[in-house]
Amino acid sequence: MKKNLLLISLTLVLGLSGAGCNKSGKLNKPSELKAPSGPVELKLKWPLGERIVQDMDMKMNMEFSIPGRPVPMKQDMTMEQEYGLTVLKENPDGGHEVEMEFLSAQMGMVMGGKKLLDYDSAKKSSADKANPVADMFGKIIGSKIQYFLDASNEV
Repeated sequence: MKKNLLLISLTLVLGLSGAGCNKSGKLNKPSELKAPSGPVELKLKWPLGERIVQDMDMKMNMEFSIPGRPVPMKQDMTMEQEYGLTVLKENPDGGHEVEMEFLSAQMGMVMGGKKLLDYDSAKKSSADKANPVADMFGKIIGSKIQYFLDASNEV
């Protein structure tokens, strides 16, 4: 189960790593690229030493019926995670060694108008001791995983 969750997270992070990130402050400079004159192959590039920070936000709103209740129950959940990807090494075969670091996490849940969960790894509190999500994320935040990608960017 953990392996599948990790694989799904990695796929999302790698798939979204080129969108919406500020690569070393380069977004506030005008582009020097010229429009291509023909077909272009879209391929993720991994410049050696580059660090990319990616935010992944998920919001889920559900409504479900419970037998015996006149109105459906509403549940709203949010989850945010921030990852850092650093290119450690370029291999002669075109592959790369990439390190992913879990930087931060937030999670919240409201069910039936009642707040059931409110966690932010950047804001430590005494209530975290009784919060199973805080324990889980507390073990993950700051941890690093190394991935070995081939020339096709496959793990």
